[in-house]
Amino acid sequence: MRQKWTGTLVHPSRALKVGRLRVLFAWSLGVPFLGSLLGPLSMLLTVRRACRKNKPDIVLLYNHPIGILCGGLLAKWLYGARVMLDVEDVCVSRWEDWIGRGDARPMQQLIGWFLLKAGVAMCDRVMVPSRKFIATGNIRKEYIVVGGCIAVEAPQGLKQDLAGGSLRVLISGKLDEEQGVWLVLEAIATLGLRPASGRKLEFHLCGFAENEPALKRQVLDLQQAGITITYHGTVAGAVYRRLLAGADICVAMQNPGGRHGSAKTPSKVYEYLAYGKVVVASEVGDFKELPDQIITLCRYDRVAVADQLRQMANEWPAWSKQGDRAARFAREEFSLRAVGDRILRSVSSGEDLV
Repeated sequence: MRQKWTGTLVHPSRALKVGRLRVLFAWSLGVPFLGSLLGPLSMLLTVRRACRKNKPDIVLLYNHPIGILCGGLLAKWLYGARVMLDVEDVCVSRWEDWIGRGDARPMQQLIGWFLLKAGVAMCDRVMVPSRKFIATGNIRKEYIVVGGCIAVEAPQGLKQDLAGGSLRVLISGKLDEEQGVWLVLEAIATLGLRPASGRKLEFHLCGFAENEPALKRQVLDLQQAGITITYHGTVAGAVYRRLLAGADICVAMQNPGGRHGSAKTPSKVYEYLAYGKVVVASEVGDFKELPDQIITLCRYDRVAVADQLRQMANEWPAWSKQGDRAARFAREEFSLRAVGDRILRSVSSGEDLV
């Protein structure tokens, strides 16, 4: 719910055309709370106007905010459209959140859980990023699994921007306990005690740090210990793409014992694969279902991560081929066209694509 003044009283509705796709933006108010409360009404009016001009056969809803659900309900009941709900998040209200020992807002989780149940009940089919969402969210509906979905044409020519004899290791995204950043930093420190005998490793961190002062202190300690490591902070998309294109190894050690370890698959890994990177990841989400030849799963342990990175540095010519296999796999499985075709087949024919 918007709680800050946006600087503009009214954001008017508008339409854009991107290729053959027509994109409609519902109007909204920039007033705290009031804008969010009027959101469902704005969405209903926008969907009604769109459906009157072009009666839809299929409506795809992104996640389950109340305004989106209201629009889908209107399209289904008034215009007879089939509805597919794209569930990107599962909210689970836990007792420890209510007594201050959890890591989530309890009321937000409760409302999210209710809206998820309402959305699933209303739709004809569900799209989820992982089969584990079905059990975690107790979803009883026909479903399709869409894990990676990305533009896979990685820019080629940017890798030389970080040129050098070292192998570049990237840790990106949300930098917090859930995403394993502290474990990775401990692994880097462990690696520094017994460095690789092969290629030298240099480390790059970028993203939002939940505890940035502590992260900066630990990075400084590693630098003073002679380890090449840079914390870039939160960066613009173009800067991030340059860092990713220039990386050789990407690390994603989400905590398997964390709140989302059993259900969520870090989507950044699919982008790593599409860019042809050698990926080291923890055993979370649906990573176990990916071929062994395109991703390296590692035990959630600082010594295990350090040993894995050391092995890659010592035997890099062999390990580098994993990135080539990952890029080919991503083009076949995660491209926008491939995923789009699967979604259309599923929602139009009722085919169960899991």
